[in-house]
Amino acid sequence: MSGLTSLSSTLTGAVNDTQSKINTTQTQLATNKKTLDPAQQGVVTRLTAQVSGFAAAKSNITQAQSVINVAQTGLTSISEMLTTMQTMATKASTAGVTASDAASYQATFSSLASQIQSIAASASVNGANLLSGATPLSVQTGLDSDPASKTTVNSLNVSALLVTNTVGTIVGDSAANTALSATAATDATAAAAAVTAGVTDGGTAPQAALIASTAVALARADAISIAGGGVAQAAGEAEFDAAAAAITAYSGATPATAAAIASTAVTADLSAAAAPIDITTAAGAQRALDQLTSDLATVSAGQSTLSASNVGLTSQSAMADNLGVNLQNTIDSIQKPDQAALQIQLTQLNNQATVDFYLISQMNTASQAVLSLFR
Repeated sequence: MSGLTSLSSTLTGAVNDTQSKINTTQTQLATNKKTLDPAQQGVVTRLTAQVSGFAAAKSNITQAQSVINVAQTGLTSISEMLTTMQTMATKASTAGVTASDAASYQATFSSLASQIQSIAASASVNGANLLSGATPLSVQTGLDSDPASKTTVNSLNVSALLVTNTVGTIVGDSAANTALSATAATDATAAAAAVTAGVTDGGTAPQAALIASTAVALARADAISIAGGGVAQAAGEAEFDAAAAAITAYSGATPATAAAIASTAVTADLSAAAAPIDITTAAGAQRALDQLTSDLATVSAGQSTLSASNVGLTSQSAMADNLGVNLQNTIDSIQKPDQAALQIQLTQLNNQATVDFYLISQMNTASQAVLSLFR
């Protein structure tokens, strides 16, 4: 009887083992994924993380391209408006234009300048605006923190290009340079007088003029920078300090006197830079035309830069997509079972289970026969 009991235990264990293998095989067939060993599972886990990383990179690129597309649309509108403004300035400069027509051209000119600022301010997608001159757009296009895994899309500061003042006229870098060049002599004379009055070492008038020229040159850049705001303003403040230092070095004036002299030049230059563009006058119309020619070139360059960035991102998106697909194929090749082999294995296991159950039934019959002898 002990032999029968041992055989029964062995057969029962075999039946349970076979049934477990049947369940595992059926699961693999149903999910189309085979059971992996620890090494295979480690590889799949690592590759799956990379697939997710490339999917995230592609999503980042798609979002960045949305920002670029909005900016490009804005620049297209701005370019068209600048061209219209150019037309208004040209008409206003025509000999014989009536006062009423000139006023109409000025109104259109000023209105368009304001609209340009509105377009630039509204070209934002989820807080990112490539027309604001803010921090460039940084796009994570790779899987790690290496600089090569990031792409930078530079922005265009439309506010620095076209600063709308209270009367709806515009001034930008080119206009500031034109205005400041026109008033340089006046500024130099005024600053020279201030230097002559403030120098403590008995400086001569030529020396004062040299100091004034230094102050005016730096203040000119300061005026332009302050118009841009943000980082540009910080640069302008640094230039102001440089102007004060230059005056101190040349004249021996105290820092306070030097700062006052530089401030005088800066104030004069800022006033000149902020002067409204009035295209109802020949000089104002010419100033506008000079500025608009430069501004149109800047906008065109900005459009080219954004277009190149968009093309580059499209290429990177395709690469991320291909890499993700290839990695997923590798994962599938590791996980995907041989369906035909599993079907054969399942048939063999079912046959084995049938044999095991038969043996158990025969063992039970034999046991009953033996037991009947003792009754």
